[in-house]
Amino acid sequence: GAANAQPFLDSQYISRNMYRGNGSATDKGYLGYNTHNQFLESLLKNGIPGVIVFLAIFVGLLSMAWQKRKGGRLFILLLLLTYACIESVLETQYGIILFTFFPCLIYFADDEPTFERK
Repeated sequence: GAANAQPFLDSQYISRNMYRGNGSATDKGYLGYNTHNQFLESLLKNGIPGVIVFLAIFVGLLSMAWQKRKGGRLFILLLLLTYACIESVLETQYGIILFTFFPCLIYFADDEPTFERK
């Protein structure tokens, strides 16, 4: 579960003899770090249903961008997908803002700008 995810990761870091710091309170080494991959983080915290939900969200976002193919929207969502592969996006405030803002921008953006003359 989500409550046991970090202790499990820390025990795995210790069992694999990864750097545990030099013993001071400020240097903990790799202890306390997350997986740096949202797919693995979802799997670790929520199991297979969590990964399925996360992938369903991305499939929905990609299909939405595919329907509105103008303006590089698909490219932006592919960047978000890539970002989710190298960082736990939903574990930081910055990632949550990006993951919320860009899909909303893509969904609510007009296909063609309109300029009215008076």
